[in-house]
Amino acid sequence: MIISIVEASDGTFVYVQAEFTCLFGFSLDSINELGGFEALFCNSTVAEEIRLIVMNGYPWTGVADLQAADGASIEASLQLTPITEEVSDQVVGFVLFCMPSMAGKTFSSDRTLSIEHEIIQVLQASQMSLWRLNVQNQTSWAINLESVLGEAQLPKYSEFLNSVHPDDRAQFKEILARSQMMTSYEFTFRYFRRSGQLVWLQSRGEVVFDEDGQPLYLSGTLTDITWRKHAQQLRQINHRRTNALLKSLPEHIVCVGRDGIYRRIISSNPEFAIVFPKEQVGVNIYDVLRSELADRRMVYLQRSFVLHRPQTYEYQTVSADGQLYYLEESVVAIDAKPNGAATAEDEALILVRDITQHKQLEAALLVSQLQEKWDVDRSPKNIDSEFRYATFLKRIEGDYISCNQAFARLVGRSIQEICGKSDFDLFSPKIAEILMQHDLAVLNSGKMLDFDEVFERDGQPRWCLVNRAPLYDEAGQLFGICGTAVEMRSF
Repeated sequence: MIISIVEASDGTFVYVQAEFTCLFGFSLDSINELGGFEALFCNSTVAEEIRLIVMNGYPWTGVADLQAADGASIEASLQLTPITEEVSDQVVGFVLFCMPSMAGKTFSSDRTLSIEHEIIQVLQASQMSLWRLNVQNQTSWAINLESVLGEAQLPKYSEFLNSVHPDDRAQFKEILARSQMMTSYEFTFRYFRRSGQLVWLQSRGEVVFDEDGQPLYLSGTLTDITWRKHAQQLRQINHRRTNALLKSLPEHIVCVGRDGIYRRIISSNPEFAIVFPKEQVGVNIYDVLRSELADRRMVYLQRSFVLHRPQTYEYQTVSADGQLYYLEESVVAIDAKPNGAATAEDEALILVRDITQHKQLEAALLVSQLQEKWDVDRSPKNIDSEFRYATFLKRIEGDYISCNQAFARLVGRSIQEICGKSDFDLFSPKIAEILMQHDLAVLNSGKMLDFDEVFERDGQPRWCLVNRAPLYDEAGQLFGICGTAVEMRSF
């Protein structure tokens, strides 16, 4: 048997044995100058059809008339096996096994053994086995089967099927049944070796029919693609990790001075709906943000310098097209002095992340939990108390989740305007800071606490007695705050 290797892209030979030159009279260069693979065939159309089959990833076995350099026609048995790239499974070439049927040119037994040894080396390097099964008498032969299946001989069909992974057996039996009616087939399955090792195998084969159209024999390749499957799984894992990392990256990173002036844009996502214009560089925070948000940003900016640790908070904003977004900002001081003393060189980074989708999912879950744990009784017998007691629910981060009409009237907003906002969005910074400190006291103590508090309605103070209490889930985890406020004028 003579071995040669052909490049898939243009059909040029990249390797031929010395016996190839001896038999056909072509050197590697001379056969490629004449057209490569197709120049070896007496009928170029047959060569094109065979090459097309192999290029689609299927092996081909049959007899063809080949053409020597002197014009002589040589009948030969051929077997073409595709070579695929490890990860993408793309056909990059194929191995041509050729056995001339002419009696005039034979090789010595020593040379035949040498050729068989070369064949086995090629198959071992590619983790591939060649096999043939006579359908009529069930005789078979295989080369390099041990390195693929872990055993030297093809097992009986029942034994082979029992070694196929249970989840792949139905597909395995279906394809084998259909192979009796197809000229070629290909499928991938998992297989347990006798040692218990699970491997991925790829089977490609061809069916040869007799003159009556009955299957005569099947031949093909069996390739161990375990490494390729592991590489594909690793690539998928890395792809998911990369996507997760990209999703965690900030939409904007901006450098700002202690004085609140934007100094430079470190990075900015141009596809994000909330843009950070370059024109804001050199401009003060109060000149580009509404006063409540500017006050809040300045508070956390100064805290980052004094406390020497990142300060994180959340807020809502609206894009140019009217879409509501939830944003998370982390303020990180750079080179802050140990004593917190202010200098002109002090800088901080503001990292802006889009957490809209996370907030929407979190809010839906939290509302469901809160409604189960704290359902405001709106029956007629409690209407008077509902008008008197203003009730509200908040997340531990400070956003309002729900409230009743009495609380909405107390602050002069609708329920829709209140839900999803924090005290910093509803009240002046001074009042919001006090309410936040009361929430923190409840969260830190884990107990119900009473406070004298001031809310605002239309800029006017509303003095109230407020009871704030922590909310816990079934696992004992703190997840919210509920409150009841009564105006002092009600007594």
